[in-house]
Amino acid sequence: MTIEEKLGWNNQYSRITVKGSLYWGEVENPWESTAPTHYRSLTKTLQVNAEHAFNDRYKLYGTYAGDFYTRKTVYDFLYLPDSTNAWSHEQTVRLVDEFKPWDNLVIVKGFEWNGTKNYNKMQYGKEKTIRDMDDANLFAQADWMITDRLEVIGGFRYTHNSEFGSAFTPKINLMYSPGNFKIRAGYSRGFKTPGLTELYSDFNMGSVSHNIGNPDLKAEHSDYFSVSGEYTWQGRLMLTAELYQNTVDNKINSYNVDIEDPKPGELGTELRYENVKGVRIRGAEATATY
Repeated sequence: MTIEEKLGWNNQYSRITVKGSLYWGEVENPWESTAPTHYRSLTKTLQVNAEHAFNDRYKLYGTYAGDFYTRKTVYDFLYLPDSTNAWSHEQTVRLVDEFKPWDNLVIVKGFEWNGTKNYNKMQYGKEKTIRDMDDANLFAQADWMITDRLEVIGGFRYTHNSEFGSAFTPKINLMYSPGNFKIRAGYSRGFKTPGLTELYSDFNMGSVSHNIGNPDLKAEHSDYFSVSGEYTWQGRLMLTAELYQNTVDNKINSYNVDIEDPKPGELGTELRYENVKGVRIRGAEATATY
């Protein structure tokens, strides 16, 4: 069963929207089943968006998004109260301002916070069943149309993660468009942290394998380069081509390990995670559309 609601308010300069939902889900056993338990879940979401235009050249945006999930065990024959076996809280707060000093220049900058907190008495093993991680980010970007044919977009993001420290990730993209041609070139630095499952998991994936996290995983860092070209003719023919390369350090990788002599009741395969020190991905693409 799902209940959803959306509310909105706006005037000439401001706009606010609020959206929320509640979802109940329950998987009951068949009538003749002798299973003593079944599961019930509840998911709550909330999203708030607000924006205000101070004038034609300056706008401010704010966003909050929250997702809250709870999973409980229901006892069918023992007359015990429901038991919570898992919950997760995912939240994001973002504040962005957009400034347009000239008609050909747009500057965007802002702040973002992301928080994750999970409880799972089956997924994280028996020692520590609550895991959490959060990150705070500052970012800025400028979109400058230097001439009718040349556009430059540059920016950066500074991230501080509660588990993996800080990272600075810049990017720049150029586009030159003479006549029917468009030529693009770009570079961006990437930063990706392991998820809670990759770090701390300790559970059986059905009858397939035993999933084991690696708390010693490091964050990924990457450098991405690309060059592309585009040609259009009379709105009927389009030709595109692209070359790219992505170099990743400490890429997070999963792999299966066969257990030679599993104990009775244990699975014969383990799914583990590790960092690959150096990965290089190169590619070329070309398309023609008529």
